[in-house]
This record gives sequence, structure tokens and C-alpha cells, in this order.
Amino acid sequence: MALFPQERRIIIAGAGYAGLHAAAVLASAIPRSAPVRVTLLSEDDFFTDRCRLHELCVRGAKVRYALSPLFAGTCVEVERVRLREVDTSLGLVVCDGPSHEYELPFDDLFLATGSAIATYGIPGAAEHAWPLSRFEDAERIRGVFDALAGGARMIVAGGGLTGVELSAEMAFTAREQGRELSIELVEGAPRILPSAREEAAEYCSKKLGALGVKIRAGCKVLEVKAGALEVDSGGGGKSLPADLLVWCAGIKARFPAGIGPGNLPGGRLAVEDDLSLPGDARILLGGDVAAFAPSGEKGPLLQRAMWAVQMGEYAGKVLSARALGQEPPKLPQFVNKGELVSLGRRDGWGFAKVAGRDQILTGFPAALLKEAALAYHLWAITGRTGVAPLAK
Repeated sequence: MALFPQERRIIIAGAGYAGLHAAAVLASAIPRSAPVRVTLLSEDDFFTDRCRLHELCVRGAKVRYALSPLFAGTCVEVERVRLREVDTSLGLVVCDGPSHEYELPFDDLFLATGSAIATYGIPGAAEHAWPLSRFEDAERIRGVFDALAGGARMIVAGGGLTGVELSAEMAFTAREQGRELSIELVEGAPRILPSAREEAAEYCSKKLGALGVKIRAGCKVLEVKAGALEVDSGGGGKSLPADLLVWCAGIKARFPAGIGPGNLPGGRLAVEDDLSLPGDARILLGGDVAAFAPSGEKGPLLQRAMWAVQMGEYAGKVLSARALGQEPPKLPQFVNKGELVSLGRRDGWGFAKVAGRDQILTGFPAALLKEAALAYHLWAITGRTGVAPLAK
């Protein structure tokens, strides 16, 4: 036996839902005294709960949690850097730090670098629309929203989950404040929430209408101009004026140089059953960058926080087993735990698995369940690291 065993180096790139949960599993499974070094790379000092960004846009909800305290006293070290490149031939990552560039070698790499807003090449979208993807985006939108005077016109482009929740939150808050705002939700598909159940779209459409939100489904965005959205709803072009235009029309996977991009929906890369990159078992992918299709699923899991959390937990178990010389874990059953949409603070729609069956919830119970679900994944971190998340 070697007197000085070689240290195993594990890098987790990205501190979103997948990266955070992978790091928590490793922190729990690997003793600090073990010859294993786990480095969590993050572009920020905080984890941002992106599922709550629409709440920050409107009412300043706390959506950030300090990373370093979560892993104090564990094998996980947090480094604030931007991952620029992965050199697979040398087994190292190239990072841009606060003052200089440097390299970190790895034996295993979990790539969970998340996603960015997709503009699909629509002219003017990147220049004239307010994206909603990061903490800074939500802070800027909040400043503009707070300054809108009565009669102002607001457009949310994209009728998926984020667009629906943001529209509802803004309409609900404006009504509470006695402000008369014109809010329009524009979606290119025939209905809002195109990837959700039809009954979800029906319920949310009705409730958004009651809040005064005008829905334009089947409306193709042609161009974004300063203060206007050019669309075609099948009957010719139309210009929709806007004092605030928020872009929630889709996301695409973010990759460093040397990996990707993928050519699958969402810009993702296909992975093996253990989340490893085909042809390179050292590199695992999770969250929005991974096109992962576990057995029983018709296709890759959607780019959602629920699946990112489960992928992160599984990746953490795979990596800890490798580091400790244990048998690799069996592929777990990835469980669709439900689907929840909040419509302001007192309404929502959702379904949850109860005794193996789908239980449909509406109104305040659905809103309450979504609140509980968002809190649960944070406290799951605490169960592994022993440190409660501190909101900032």
C-alpha cells in the first residue's frame, strides 16, 4: 500500500440544481479525511433558485443562497470562476478567475453548466427584449416593473412555465397595488404551456384571463424592435407596442469550449445510462445540458429543475462510488413527482403523485404545494451537509 495515496480530483462545473445536489451527495458520502478533492465551480458566490425568478421580478423574493457556508467542513470546496474550456486530452479545465486564468486537472468531471435564453435567431430579440434567466435579469426587470405607470403596456414573450408564472405574478401584484397595466402573453404554439397537460393550459388560460392578461397563442414572433413586438398570428403582420418586453421564449444548453454544443432539442448532448459522455466515462453531464432518456421514458427528460435535481443526486452517487472504490450504483427510477404552476400567490394548478396515482390540485392548495416543493429541495441539501441554506 502506498504511504501517500494519490488524491482523486472531482470537479463539478456549475452550481445550479444539478451541480448543487451532486455536491451535496459527495459532501455526505466522502469523509473529509479521504484522499478525494471535490471542487465546485460557480460563476457566482450564490446558488440562485431560478424557479423563483418571476417572484423576484415583482416582489423582491429572496432567491439566492450563499454557497460556501453550505459545504463548510466537508470535502467540497467552492471556487468562484468561469469555466472557459474543457481539455479532454489532458484531463483538465481552463478557468477564468477574478484576477487570472488557471487550469485544474480532473479525474472525474460533472458538467452541469445550465442554460441560457434562446432567441432562435429572431432579429432584435437579444438587443431589445429583457431576458429572464439570471438573478441580475430579474433585478433589472423588477426595477422597470416598479417604475411602470398606470396604463403601461407589458408583453411576455413565451407561454411556457416561466412566462405563465411571470404574467400571473405581475397581473396579481398590479391588481393588489391598484395599478392598471396592460399585460399580454405571446406564445407561438397553439396554446400556452405546450409541454404540459391540456387541462393545465385550460385552467391557467382561464385564470390569466380573470387577472386581465391577454393571451395571444399561435402567434409567431417575427422581430423585436425598441418598444414593440412584430408578430404574425396567421392573419398578417401586427405590431404590439410595449413599455416592458420580457423574453421567456425558450432556453438552450450552455457548454464550455471543448464540449458540445449538442444537436438535440435544447442544444443538449446525449448521455449514457450513468450520465457519462459517450466515449469518455470521466465526464458526466446533468441538468439542462444532458439529453437523458432513462428506461420507460419516450424521449429525453425535459429541461426542468425536478429532473436536474434527480440527475444531480444520481451523478453524486456515481462519482462517490468511483472515488471510494465501490460498486457503481444501479440506475434509479427517475420519478415524475408532479407538475405545478403558480398563478400569483393564492392560485395555481398542478398534479402530484399520491399512492402512485395523479392527484389534480387547483387554487390555493396547488400554490401551497408548489411553495412546499421549492422549499423541499433546499432542505434536502441540509439533510446531507447539515447546514441550513441562508437566503440573501
